[in-house]
Amino acid sequence: MARPLLLVTPEGRPAAEVGAFLCEGRFRVQRALERDQYLIIDCKPNLKRLVTAGTEGSLASAYKKLAHLPGMPTILDVVADPAGGDYVLLGGLLSRDGNLFPPLSERWSATSAQRRLGWLSAWTRLATALAVAGWSRTALELDNLRVSPDGNLCIRALLADERPRSERPPLDLLEDSNDRHERRPNEVRDGPAPAERLASLWLELTGSAGDGVPHLARRLKAGEIGLVDADRELLALRALPRVDVRYYGATHTGRKRENNEDSFLGWQATFKEMRPEGDSVGVRGLFAVCDGMGGHERGEVASRTCVQMLQAMVIPALIAEDPGNGDLAGQLRKIVREDVNAAILTRNGGDVDGPFRRMGTTVVMVAIVDDRAVWVHVGDSRLYLVTRDRIEQLTEDHNVGTRDVKLGVATMLEAFRSPVGKHLTQALGPRSSEFVQPDTGDLDLHDAAVLLLCSDGLADMVPEGDMHKQVLANWDDPERLVAELIDVANEGGGLDNITALAVRVEPTSLVFPGRLASAQPASA
Repeated sequence: MARPLLLVTPEGRPAAEVGAFLCEGRFRVQRALERDQYLIIDCKPNLKRLVTAGTEGSLASAYKKLAHLPGMPTILDVVADPAGGDYVLLGGLLSRDGNLFPPLSERWSATSAQRRLGWLSAWTRLATALAVAGWSRTALELDNLRVSPDGNLCIRALLADERPRSERPPLDLLEDSNDRHERRPNEVRDGPAPAERLASLWLELTGSAGDGVPHLARRLKAGEIGLVDADRELLALRALPRVDVRYYGATHTGRKRENNEDSFLGWQATFKEMRPEGDSVGVRGLFAVCDGMGGHERGEVASRTCVQMLQAMVIPALIAEDPGNGDLAGQLRKIVREDVNAAILTRNGGDVDGPFRRMGTTVVMVAIVDDRAVWVHVGDSRLYLVTRDRIEQLTEDHNVGTRDVKLGVATMLEAFRSPVGKHLTQALGPRSSEFVQPDTGDLDLHDAAVLLLCSDGLADMVPEGDMHKQVLANWDDPERLVAELIDVANEGGGLDNITALAVRVEPTSLVFPGRLASAQPASA
């Protein structure tokens, strides 16, 4: 089977010359990638050697000497070009579809603070080691830094510093780079240019205002600290929890219903992660409200099944080393759409003529990973983001009224008064997964806020302005807040089951302040 490889050519070599160089029909140039790199296909991968070995020059020697550094690509073979320079074949930088790993800048905003701090620490150590060897430009061009599928920082290619080769330090200085990093920090501090450039790149990613990493970057750029000191301070930041999480949830039958078909789930854990690069404190949370439908006890079974499935499948995903492997929203959406829906659908299909036929449930779920929250939503249960200044509904109801308003066939008033306006267009359980399209979103928890999850029994009875007033009046007491909201809903008529789950988040360390937009589970 043909194998895709990465070819690094001497700088400025035209594509036509690259194709001519790959002779004898073994290799085929698939396409040019980026800056003197080409995707090539090894048509005969079973042959022992890839190319005829030539005299290795400076580029090939550098790849081999620096191979022990974390994030370096794997050198597979090299051949000297008679016209000067090296052709180097590399592995470990291509995804399955033959594209280079995505740049760090693309992955930056979509991951947790802990992961970003780990990248900055690895980046600092790589920049320190490469500066000693005369290849500092490798770590000082943002596009040259990539993220592998397992979330590790890596480099796209070695980039030599723009000075004569005779002036560069010998490559064997790096053969014991870890000891050198600790033993000779002043030699790294004596060269301010790499540190200043690195700090500028940090500020480009994080923004320049605030404490935490921006403050550290400003000090590094001003020469107040060196790269070694900056790495130590990054490790100290990793040891701090990102947010403090407090929550409380409750459910009430209301004044008109005989049975409560709502369920909710609350779980939060803080734990210490021990890693070679330094300890860190992780914060995880899972919160959900489900509003069952189907009458009698069928809705209660559906909502309870949803809570049980989320508890069994999402919590293990959250406590994994890299929750969601960089796509937590996608993983949680898949769990809700396929696994949870299938569990309820099976109960429906297994008892077609019995009391459980066509039961279903809504769900609104929030997962917290350090200082980020990801939400998933199906139906008309809601998620509100409440700060001291405002209240914002993050979810959009999946019902006929909302659909008609979006299509322009009804006004808000007409949709509210329609006898079918509250009928759901999506729910978990009644139909197969192709008819379920959960909404997802995420937000950074860099401001103190209350995440309020509720069923429509609360949202229909309590106007947003009154919700905001109750949150402000009970800002530091989630339990009292939930009790007050349920009381207000009952005073307004209590026409449906009422469930409220208030999650208070308070930043404890503004590591990245420039970016905004284990306990046992508690359930009912």
